[in-house]
Amino acid sequence: KGRVKVLRIKDGVWKPTSELDKDGYINSGENILGFGRRTILSDDGKIIVVAANGIHFYAFQNNEVTNLWEKMGDNSNIQVQEGVIETLAISFLGDDDEEVVIDVVAVLEDKSTVVSQFRLIRACQDRNAIPRIAKNEPKGLKCECRPGYMSANGFGQFLADKNDYCVECIASEKVTISSKGFS
Repeated sequence: KGRVKVLRIKDGVWKPTSELDKDGYINSGENILGFGRRTILSDDGKIIVVAANGIHFYAFQNNEVTNLWEKMGDNSNIQVQEGVIETLAISFLGDDDEEVVIDVVAVLEDKSTVVSQFRLIRACQDRNAIPRIAKNEPKGLKCECRPGYMSANGFGQFLADKNDYCVECIASEKVTISSKGFS
């Protein structure tokens, strides 16, 4: 089980960037071999991407309220389709940098490389929604209501746009919405 410690230099002394956990480390929360094999910190110091076991990576964002590092969205198991992760890059898109773009370069067995791009919404407007990752598809970026909540605009678990919000629904875990209707 690996871990990553994030430090910054202040007044000539290296110090943790924030209170990460009781040991001052970002933990994957899972027993992942090689966690921390590759890492990259965003230019603003608020996002870190950590590779593990050659094929998975995790994105963490510094919560400015609690000053703790938290996994972004549903990224508990982001995996490249082929190859072994060699390089990571982070960039931002949109108004107020609301989209995070993670480029991953993986090396194949024949030593050639393949680049994959993953996008995350930095934060959903509604605190009862979770950002979902889209691979190579900007239109796939969505905020999904947490269990027990549904879209106020009738779009099931997913929010239709920035003006939509999640409403509490006792039956939301028992309702299935599909193209054929409700069940």
